[in-house]
Order: sequence, then structure tokens, then C-alpha cells
Amino acid sequence: MRNLNIFFSLAPAPAFLLGAAISYAYSHHNICGAFTLEMPIMWLIMAAAHISPWLMWWQQRKFQKFQTRPDKQQ
Repeated sequence: MRNLNIFFSLAPAPAFLLGAAISYAYSHHNICGAFTLEMPIMWLIMAAAHISPWLMWWQQRKFQKFQTRPDKQQ
């Protein structure tokens, strides 16, 4: 269940980046406005807005490497 939660919290940013790449690849079909890069920019802004779960995940992962174990009591 934890892995599923991690997946759904981290999935939006890469999906938005993929949307930006696809939108940029097909940006020569300008049907909705005068500015051809308006949709790729929107996708990049959405990816930036959803980057915080990645930052939290990275920080937690980094700090898990340095966990110390309690001293053995005698």
C-alpha cells in the first residue's frame, strides 16, 4: 500500500513533463492561439507545481541512509 501511495504522489510530475515533450513535438499545429509554445509552457508550469513530492521523497531517501541504530544496552 505504501508503494502505491508513493507511486501516485510521484506520478504527476513525470506525466506533465511527458506532456510538455509531446506538446512541444507537435507545437507546429497552432490551432488555438498566436503563441506556438503556450501549451508546452503550461505543461512545464504544471510539472514545476507538482515537483514538491519528488523533493520530499529525495530528502527522506537521503536521510534514511544516515540513520543510526540505538546503542546496545548492557
